[in-house]
Amino acid sequence: FPGSRSPRPEPAVDELSPAGVLHAYGSVVEVALRRWPAAVLVGTGLDVDDLRQEGLLGLLAAARSFDPDRGVPFP
Repeated sequence: FPGSRSPRPEPAVDELSPAGVLHAYGSVVEVALRRWPAAVLVGTGLDVDDLRQEGLLGLLAAARSFDPDRGVPFP
């Protein structure tokens, strides 16, 4: 019956997996795009979707190069 199923719990995500990083820190990119859209876009030739993608790719690159053995927490 429609609506009779309980919502599925979200699966556990490894914090440093790509999905985990995007889930935990992707909002940082969104906040930056809302705070500084005009200043960021001036002279770049990119639209907001392109900047969002670049921000998320940079976030994934940071997670890949992160080394927990250095004793510095991933923000």
